[in-house]
Amino acid sequence: MVRVLTLRRLRQLRSLEQDPRLLPLPPPPLLNTEPRGAPPAPECAPAFVAWDSLEPSRAWVYAAPRAQRPACRKPPRHVRRGPPNLQIRAPSKHLKDRGQDDTRRREEAVATARQEEVPQRPVVSWRGAVIEPEPGTEVPSRKADAPARPSREAASIQNQEAAEEVTRRVHSLAGKKDGLVPMFIHTHGGLSPEPGLSGVWSGGGAPAPSWRGGSRHSSGVRSGAEGARTPSLLHLSLTDMRPQSLPAGPWALGLLLALGLYSQELGGHAALDPGFRERYFEQLLDHFNFERFGNETFRQRFLVSDKFWKRGEGPLFFYTGNEGDVWSFANNSGFILELAAEQAALVVFAEHRYYGNSLPFGERSTQRGHLELLTVEQALADFASLLQWLRQDLKAQDIPAIAFGGSYGGMLSAYMRMKYPHLVAGALAASAPVVSVAGFGDSYQFFRDVSADFESQGPKCAQAVRDAFQQIKDLFLQGAYSMISQMFGTCKPLSGWKDLVQLFGFARNAFTVLAMMDYPYPTDFIVGLPANPVKVACDRLLNENQRIRGLGALVGLVYNSTGMEPCYDTYLLYQTCADPTGCGLGPNAKAWDYQACTEINLTFSSNNVTDIFPELLFTEELRQQYCLDKWGVWPRRNWLYTLFGGADLRAASNIIFSNGDLDPWAGGGIQRNLSESVIAISIQGGAHHLDLRAPNLADPASVLEARKLEATLIRQWVAEARREMWVRRTQHGVSKAEVRSAS
Repeated sequence: MVRVLTLRRLRQLRSLEQDPRLLPLPPPPLLNTEPRGAPPAPECAPAFVAWDSLEPSRAWVYAAPRAQRPACRKPPRHVRRGPPNLQIRAPSKHLKDRGQDDTRRREEAVATARQEEVPQRPVVSWRGAVIEPEPGTEVPSRKADAPARPSREAASIQNQEAAEEVTRRVHSLAGKKDGLVPMFIHTHGGLSPEPGLSGVWSGGGAPAPSWRGGSRHSSGVRSGAEGARTPSLLHLSLTDMRPQSLPAGPWALGLLLALGLYSQELGGHAALDPGFRERYFEQLLDHFNFERFGNETFRQRFLVSDKFWKRGEGPLFFYTGNEGDVWSFANNSGFILELAAEQAALVVFAEHRYYGNSLPFGERSTQRGHLELLTVEQALADFASLLQWLRQDLKAQDIPAIAFGGSYGGMLSAYMRMKYPHLVAGALAASAPVVSVAGFGDSYQFFRDVSADFESQGPKCAQAVRDAFQQIKDLFLQGAYSMISQMFGTCKPLSGWKDLVQLFGFARNAFTVLAMMDYPYPTDFIVGLPANPVKVACDRLLNENQRIRGLGALVGLVYNSTGMEPCYDTYLLYQTCADPTGCGLGPNAKAWDYQACTEINLTFSSNNVTDIFPELLFTEELRQQYCLDKWGVWPRRNWLYTLFGGADLRAASNIIFSNGDLDPWAGGGIQRNLSESVIAISIQGGAHHLDLRAPNLADPASVLEARKLEATLIRQWVAEARREMWVRRTQHGVSKAEVRSAS
């Protein structure tokens, strides 16, 4: 919806402040020190932005015409963040032209500063007021602080990065404060509505295109002589937000500064920096045996951030690490940090034993004969011991804890709530396949769901995949091994059935990664992937005339993301293991392979009937033989069900199971509410634990709603835990006064 108040309407208002619909925002804390070359000065910015109090889903933005803003006719100024101690004084009533007066003041201040070589007193005009530092405030010298004029290429890159940051941060605010976010773009010609928002370009010359509901249209406003601009109020509907990128321009850095989102210390990006500190905890080797290892310990790594924590108020957010380096999960779980900032929480990411740097036996940890202490129970006991020690070390015995985790880590967070409910008040288990790993479900479900992701791109893509695999098999039966190698791009020709099975498993694993990581924006979690990688993969496949070449190009998204690999060494890039969805490479892969041979059930198969892949079976019998040969162990198929119940979680409480419908692991998880406090959240258009990732412009609306619900439930659990603590205290004879002081 677009509404424009013309100059006549503005003149009818005695003062903009008298309009009851406008709730003016406070002035931005900016100073103008006037060195050359940089973003527009604050005088070129809109006079103010205001919420519509009668219609809270919209915001009003007032933009004065360029002709009435003399400072905009000057070269762009450099905008710097000023000291916080600013005072505002009203302008003189005798001024006929505030803009000209401000310009004159500034020019005189600059001339004086140059002559006397003393720091100038920056003055900024904002909505008719004059903002200046308090007397005695130290202002850096213009000569000392003025940055050198950047090159055209450097400035372009900086502007592009700032534009992307504005887009990301403005959209990331969507949903906060009841979804009210001021959506506007300031350009040298005035205000421009963001792509994806219906609005009016004021002072832009030609009418500007905008998009609504997928249809493209344009609208513009002109009045008076040709080219004249009139003041306008842009009424932007926040419900029409689209995940589009903003065009880069010199406005971007200025807008970042105005929104307080730009940080030179972070290279121009204001990503939420938790300031993690890496620490180690002396952890017991064996929690359940008093004889063999006694009280021997190993160093367990964990990351801690108290940047957002308010002692006595905020909870403890505890991430139960999974099968990898803890930094990898900390760097890809931005929602936890956003939530910690909102709820003033202490954040801890704990590393799982036998992964990353938490190695009980050093480099020998993943060798056969040294893996006996790698179990789910030992890992949970590690987390419980660390959690208790943290409370003692921080002198915060009563701090409520919430467990977080994704995938296997999500399973562990749910298990923590079930096993140690006195230590954690609730758990967010994202993409946690607690049903399938307990030995239940359909063994063909996983690759059927992987296939569904590619079938959603159209029948041509799915059929092309089937054709490519069939052509490889036909050529193999004909003995055309070199042709397969040449067309697909393997480093060595196939020489037998073992090589063919390895090639099929190698290719199928790429489809698994693409389906799991099918995020709507580029990521580098497992491997560097573009936005919507499943769609990109299908495009690669269909762009080749020969299907086998197309399949080789498709798997290159995973195995040759850098474009530097001359060929595919299928045995080096993919190693078969007890997890047919892929274990990865290196020591972490060995540890996960062992877990898949003991407690974690992952007997998934493809059959070329319900899925698009060649028939590759992995039955329980094949698993048993593999694990016996590789590790000398016999899998316990029913052990996780015995410990935690699989899908039977009637006795559990305060657990959120979230799953995305694009994630092939969703079919092995909890997909319906089991009780009032064991909640299942389905995220339409969501890939593997998308809700744990940091907010992004391209996030589907469903994940925004999921995060809101998760945040609400977690806040509720924390409040309930505090109330229960107070009740227990009163029952133990603590006085009411002490209870109040504890709250």
